[in-house]
Formats: sequence, C-alpha cells, structure tokens
Amino acid sequence: FEHQKPVFTTNTDTYHNDDVFAYVGSSNYDMGVKCALSILFPTDNDVISGRKALPGKDETDHAMDIQIYWDAASKLDESLRQRFEGLTTTLKIYKEDDKVVPFLPTGRPSCPCVDRYPDGVSTDDDEGLRVTIDGKIYNYPPQYGLETCSRHDKNMIPSCSGSNPPEFCDKTWCYVDPENCDSVETS
Repeated sequence: FEHQKPVFTTNTDTYHNDDVFAYVGSSNYDMGVKCALSILFPTDNDVISGRKALPGKDETDHAMDIQIYWDAASKLDESLRQRFEGLTTTLKIYKEDDKVVPFLPTGRPSCPCVDRYPDGVSTDDDEGLRVTIDGKIYNYPPQYGLETCSRHDKNMIPSCSGSNPPEFCDKTWCYVDPENCDSVETS
C-alpha cells in the first residue's frame, strides 16, 4: 500500500484489512473486471474501485498490447473462465480486439502442440482420457497433454497427487506430432 497499489480481496481479508479498496465477493466475472481496470488505470484507485465513473474510450491512451495466459487447464475451470470473460470484455472496451490476446503456450513454431489425439485414442467429455498405469485405470481430463505446453501432470493421480511429487509433475509439456517437428525434446 505504501507504493499506492490498490488492494483487492476476494472472500477473505475484508473486515480486518484497512487497506482494502474494494471487496469483489464471489462474482468471478466482477473479479476479472477489477483486474482489467487495474491494468488500464493503475494510478486511479477511484476508477478501479468504482467510486468514479469510467473515462470514455476517447479520453484514454492505452497503446500497450496485452497477453493473457490462458492454458488448457484454465479452460476447464469455470471460475477462471468467468474471470477471463470479465477481464477481456472490460479490456476490449478500451482496446482493439487484436490488442488483447489470450496467450496459449502452444509449443515451438517448429514443433507445435497437437490439439487432438491420434485416431484410435478414445476420450469422452465426461470421463476424459482413460490412462492405464501399473495395471490400474485412471480417468484424466479430456484435453490432457493437448493444445498447450502446461503442467498437465500437476496434482494428477497416482504419482503427482501426493505431498512430495516427483520433479516431472511440475514440468510443462504437450503432445506433439513427430512428423510435424524439426526437433523433439523428450522428458
């Protein structure tokens, strides 16, 4: 707070923190709006908190491009989807559509992540991908390993859900088509 940064809180810390400018509550869409306003108006706490009307689009200069990290795991989380919607909707009031880019780490240009499994790998939207590990079957998310380089294994059973998971659980990776890659790094 000493550096004039606004403090926002969600569902906690509200009643005992004198530095709180706004309580966002449990509306994830509104949380995204507040985050966008913090990006657009970082020095105007009254606009961010809603105590002052939003400036008109022609009254502001927001020349910066904005990338929003939005990976495969985030897409599956409804609360994050609502925050993303509030964030992008608000940003696009002040910026051209092509200046707000959901950033998907989709692999290297020379070796992109694939967006679907090869023929013969069955998945369904309810159960996901059926994975057999040490003779036991596990249901993994339908997009496991697809679309983005992300931590697909983080908190996944059986190996990565314990208190001391192996190092690979925190690695970013994705499935690739070896026929469409100049170089493939294996892990």
